[in-house]
Amino acid sequence: MPAVIESLMKDVKAIDEEMKGLTKQLRALDKRKVEAENTILNVRQQFDEMDGWYKEYLSLSRNARELARNKEVEAPRKVSHGQVNKFMSRWNDDRTFRINYEISVKLNKNGSGAT
Repeated sequence: MPAVIESLMKDVKAIDEEMKGLTKQLRALDKRKVEAENTILNVRQQFDEMDGWYKEYLSLSRNARELARNKEVEAPRKVSHGQVNKFMSRWNDDRTFRINYEISVKLNKNGSGAT
């Protein structure tokens, strides 16, 4: 009987060790999951921001065409100066904006999107 108990104790100990290893793996996977979720959230936020910039660009382009069609010269200058001031303010105040802008310029220069 003691041999059976000893054998069962070894089995319990082996199962405990296996559970410790699996728990460690689970924690690592949970950490990777959280990191992946944060990355996805960050990419979505960047996409939304870039989408907003694109929509603003389209609006400005339409306005510029309309003003050119009406031969108005001063209004585009005001819009242009306002946009430059807005851009420079973000450039000076937001490091992430600078990094994203530099990356997008590099991607556009390459044409293929590969750096």
